[in-house]
Amino acid sequence: MKAIKFNLSYGNEHVKSLDELKENCNVDMLLETLQNGLLVRWLTAQSKTDLAERISAIDTSDFRKALPEMLKILFDRDASIIEQSASEIFAIREKEAKRLENLSNLAEKENEIIAQYHKGYDGLLENLKASKNDFIPH
Repeated sequence: MKAIKFNLSYGNEHVKSLDELKENCNVDMLLETLQNGLLVRWLTAQSKTDLAERISAIDTSDFRKALPEMLKILFDRDASIIEQSASEIFAIREKEAKRLENLSNLAEKENEIIAQYHKGYDGLLENLKASKNDFIPH
């Protein structure tokens, strides 16, 4: 039985052949389809079983290591420029994740500081009410 060919889709991009994949290389699409197994199924449907087997052997636990392997297999050439760009993308994403984590931590600390302030203010008011008769007017 012949495999049914299908397009790889990512957003508005529809990739029909390996040549189109090479022309429209999208790192996010490649990593997503590698992780969910769609890339291997697509390569198999394209009668690229040798590439599909090599791609399926890639360890996807670390995308930084998986990406260069995948690019070398798919493009059969030195993909150092793409790898460098992808490395920069990973670095930017890591910085952004750390920044968002820091902002989240700041929001939690801000809420704690505000709660402590209100608790102290309420305590001060209670102390003033409790000792209102202790004040001597001039």
